[in-house]
Amino acid sequence: MIHVFTMTSVELMPKRENLRRDKFLLGLVLFCVACAITIIIPDLPIEVLDSPEQNNFRSLRSEGDDVDSKRAIALISFGEAAAKSTLAERAVLSIRRRGEFDGKVVLITDAPEERYDGVFDENVIVMQSKDEDMKIGYFYDEAMKYKRYKTLIPQYFDSEPDLDEIEHIYYMDIDMMMGAPFQSLVNGLDEKYGTESIPSDGNDKIFMFSDPLSATYVVNSGFIALDREKSRRCLESWRKEMDANPGFPKDQLSLNEVFEKSGEDENYGCEIVPMEHENYLRYTVNESFMLNMMDEEVYPNLIHIYNSCKAEKFSETSTELFVSDVLMLSEEEKAKHGYGKAVITPSKTDWESTQRRLPELAVEEEDDGHEDLTYFGA
Repeated sequence: MIHVFTMTSVELMPKRENLRRDKFLLGLVLFCVACAITIIIPDLPIEVLDSPEQNNFRSLRSEGDDVDSKRAIALISFGEAAAKSTLAERAVLSIRRRGEFDGKVVLITDAPEERYDGVFDENVIVMQSKDEDMKIGYFYDEAMKYKRYKTLIPQYFDSEPDLDEIEHIYYMDIDMMMGAPFQSLVNGLDEKYGTESIPSDGNDKIFMFSDPLSATYVVNSGFIALDREKSRRCLESWRKEMDANPGFPKDQLSLNEVFEKSGEDENYGCEIVPMEHENYLRYTVNESFMLNMMDEEVYPNLIHIYNSCKAEKFSETSTELFVSDVLMLSEEEKAKHGYGKAVITPSKTDWESTQRRLPELAVEEEDDGHEDLTYFGA
């Protein structure tokens, strides 16, 4: 026998009342949760997601690799022309990509704070220069007031708690790019010159590449390997020579003075160590040199890109192809940011005006079959 059970409207009424009550209670709970979230959220740390542009500056190293916490790379960017250019971005992109370095990069600059706001990843620290460190109107060549900041890098590091663990600092001009892993440069220089193993009981040291394109300068200051503590006396001596010789148009002339005095006095407290270029550093001396490197697909650790009157000798197409290849730029990056485009600064005019003011300090070009390319470099 089949029994059929039915429910009258009277029997359904209690269940409808229960449903209305449940809906009311659920709504009340949701309202309370919403109120709690509104009250709590302002006090919670908010994670700001990186923009696509910031992600472009990520290192290409494999995720999970330890970040280098003992080394940092220092850059300086001064003057309106540098701020309007993309030289700083190019340098950092090369450090992150072909340099495969994801540690701290410090950019010391006089550009407005908004210039680099939100441009780089979180491991790039942009530091505003201090007015008291810039001796405006003191030097005959105004560019020297900017170069003086190279001697103050450890002091700027001291002012930033996030840099407390850094022991070794590598400075490079912003018209340089990294073409090979930074770690191979560090290992090679330390093995041959002891850049990261300065004896604690001896002279302070700074390490710079020799200048094979000029017989005038002992070293070139475009790249400097520094020990955070054991290079300070050298930097102080260099700064003193700069300040004592405001007519010097190049910071290398002040370095010459330090080099000579340190050689005469064993108690001078500083030693400048010249390093050979080998395959660590190359200058883009002509277009064929750039194109050959591209064809071989092998780049040195450091590439000096001329951004002065020397760059005018190269076609913009060749320069853009070369820089874009070194930076591993996507088509979108080329079109949007223009990182690969040639950058020309009027440094030749600055140099010639200095020669006119101080003819006794004019440095003649060496008659050795090529031009002295250090005149207009950084």
